Amino acid sequence: MMKRKVSVIWVVVLALIAIAACAFAAVTYYRCGKQPEPQFPENELLRVLDTGSDAEGVGFEVMRIGGGSVNLRLDLRWKNDSGRTIAYGLAFELYQMKDGVWQKVTPARQIDYPAIQYSLPSGMDNELSYDLTAPYNLIAGERYRLQTEFRHEEGTEYSEPMANWVELEVKMNLPYKEAQPSDPITIPELQVNAMSGAMGETDEITASPCAYYWQSPEPNEDGTMSSVIGCGPEIGEETSLPEITAASASLVSHRRSNEARLFFEVQPDTVRIQCVPQNGGEVETITGILPYDGGYAFDLKSGSFVYRVIAEWDDGNRVEYGFIGKWL
Repeated sequence: MMKRKVSVIWVVVLALIAIAACAFAAVTYYRCGKQPEPQFPENELLRVLDTGSDAEGVGFEVMRIGGGSVNLRLDLRWKNDSGRTIAYGLAFELYQMKDGVWQKVTPARQIDYPAIQYSLPSGMDNELSYDLTAPYNLIAGERYRLQTEFRHEEGTEYSEPMANWVELEVKMNLPYKEAQPSDPITIPELQVNAMSGAMGETDEITASPCAYYWQSPEPNEDGTMSSVIGCGPEIGEETSLPEITAASASLVSHRRSNEARLFFEVQPDTVRIQCVPQNGGEVETITGILPYDGGYAFDLKSGSFVYRVIAEWDDGNRVEYGFIGKWL
């Protein structure tokens, strides 16, 4: 009977192959079965711990911790992959972890940010800065949650509010930022023009700003930005609106008698118009708004209506103007 001898070299080679196969399997399992923990920014002032959202596909990406101890801010990127448009703004609340429960923090200074200011279609993102020390005192060693609201948007209708949040730990005491004297801010005007006579005579009024969020385009002397916010009545509930009456007929060929023209002091990026009968009724949306000579033109409805012109700018500014238009 013959015995086959196995070389020691082959034994070593086979052992090395087995070890390599085990190592490859272990690495593959680690990469496929265990995802790396997300990395959040941190500096000497605070450490970001986590982010979350009430809705699938909507969330924050923490871009950076900005400013310093007197103007600390979080630069957050809103991300929307929910399949629906969302509406959101700069408003936020702060919660503090106490005895294992999130408790709402009372701001040291009240600042009214608009809750709904932007629309974000699905598949898009947008970066906003949230100034933590503008309204709040932050205590070293404490854990906080910055929480914002958003809503799903369907035309002019909104869903119930949902929340996005960022959890963070503060490393040093950070007092709220004292309000600085600011330069006066004026809301840009809207002029409304209509034919007042059959031969082409015109009349013009200045529409009333009913609701607005307007931030000054230039910083103050101390480098801060100033804004004004006005929360006015709903359309149809206004008082003392300016009125303009269009001619019942036109004998000129270049203009319809019921055509109203809008001229903005600062040209907006988007314009929408709603109206409601002056004596009450359903709110309607005006269609057929056309660019005209650096402004816009649309047709007044037959009768007496309250009109609300909603002007929005890409930098986040928004003004709702009101006037009464009559075409009898």
